[in-house]
Amino acid sequence: QLAQALSADSEYAPAYNVRGLVYMTLKEDGKAESDFRRSLSLDADNPDTHINYGWFLCQRGREKEAISHFLMAAKNPLYSTPEKGYLNAGICLKMAGQAQGAEKYLQRALLMHPEMPEALVQLAEMSFIAGDYAGASSYFMRFERATTVPMTAENLLLGVRIERGLGDTHAASVYARQLQEKFPDSREAQLLKQLR
Repeated sequence: QLAQALSADSEYAPAYNVRGLVYMTLKEDGKAESDFRRSLSLDADNPDTHINYGWFLCQRGREKEAISHFLMAAKNPLYSTPEKGYLNAGICLKMAGQAQGAEKYLQRALLMHPEMPEALVQLAEMSFIAGDYAGASSYFMRFERATTVPMTAENLLLGVRIERGLGDTHAASVYARQLQEKFPDSREAQLLKQLR
């Protein structure tokens, strides 16, 4: 279907964006980058392409370039979810170990969308790593209220670790039990055994 779309209209920017994502998944980096660039050459302001290309660059260790694409999406007045640009910028810098920059962008995402679960859980984890267990717990409780999907094994393990950091063994055991019951074979369930 992509081939059909491109043969019907070789100037159709969204098709290059989607094909770029396919090549990215297949780890065909040269082709992915070429398609993302082609998409942007045809439609320079498309926020979805900027987000996708930014994520491609971030995963390849090109954080600085990635951030510029995320911010172009975030600052596009026609983009209906600009907070996603800031969220992606924050996650990208967090992955690169740049906690200060990451927090700045995640907070920007929350300013626009105060109950954004993805930003809240990232900030909970960063606060935990920084040793701010009270802050981590606050973000995590907000995340738990805001999320519309079931918690992952990773989320539940973070809950255990935050509550143990606070010394609340009862709350920690509630998360631990959920983790063992819902994800008994997960890597997180194995890590939980080592935490004891």
